Amino acid sequence: MPTTIYDDARLIADLQQQIADILNAAGRKVREFEVAMSDKANELEDAITRRRSPISAAEVAEAFAEYRVNTGELNSRLIDAIERRGHEVFPPKYEPIRAAWALIENRS
Repeated sequence: MPTTIYDDARLIADLQQQIADILNAAGRKVREFEVAMSDKANELEDAITRRRSPISAAEVAEAFAEYRVNTGELNSRLIDAIERRGHEVFPPKYEPIRAAWALIENRS
């Protein structure tokens, strides 16, 4: 039995929904990682700005360079705290890790 235009349209709609479901799931996971990244950056900023902290701005700046941390994705308080102590971390002096393509969350 040959397919009809309605069958084709239904298949296209189903495929579009599957894509949206995958992107929405990935978007939720990305948001979870962003929150964790922000929390860790806040912890580092607190540690750097506390007196008598064993963590120095120089160590953080060196670790960021070694692990290619994209400092543009971090909060400015952390970067400012490092740079106020004389260590340049932005713009990065290395090629940051980049995704091959961007995920866009479908919120419909």
